[in-house]
Amino acid sequence: MNFHNTRVCLFIILLLILSTTAAFGCSVKEDGYIPGKFGVSDLSIYDTQSKKSISYGMTKEEVEKILGQSDGKSQTVPNSFSYGNCSILYRDNKLVLITLNSDESFKEERFVTNRGTKLGDKPENIIDKYGDATTNIPNDITFYFQKSSFNLMLVKEEDLVSFSKDSTDVYLIDFYTNGTNNTISSIYIGDSRAFSTFK
Repeated sequence: MNFHNTRVCLFIILLLILSTTAAFGCSVKEDGYIPGKFGVSDLSIYDTQSKKSISYGMTKEEVEKILGQSDGKSQTVPNSFSYGNCSILYRDNKLVLITLNSDESFKEERFVTNRGTKLGDKPENIIDKYGDATTNIPNDITFYFQKSSFNLMLVKEEDLVSFSKDSTDVYLIDFYTNGTNNTISSIYIGDSRAFSTFK
């Protein structure tokens, strides 16, 4: 097969993928993510200063190469280390929970999720970028996942009862909103055990 035929075949494959996506009502966002479809990259935040991602499972040394030395123990998240308004909980020297909290002394836009969501965003932005949540109650939007290869499968609310809150095999992304101005004031990304017990 010559170069021209290869290009034509690749173009046809691309058209088929795009038409299939449109036919099933999926819309690919500008960041490449599809609402309702999740992968392990969703268990990360992006540091706009270093231009690097901080991800679930990284070692403390890997995190500190990106963020620098910790400011010490977090005053707001038990057993976590503070890096400005980002707190990180480690278990066996591996990152298991990322917490972003609004704090007027820090620039809120430094950290964003891999889908571009940041502190101060409106809840509607979450649904637009992530799709329907596992639980969506006043002031709290939570997505629970189980890992399947490189994908994360969204857990439905009715299936949550079958999971232990102490599980390290269930992951979550939680957006807590400030009731006063209805904006995202905290973001949690990690496993269920870390989120429930801070261990």
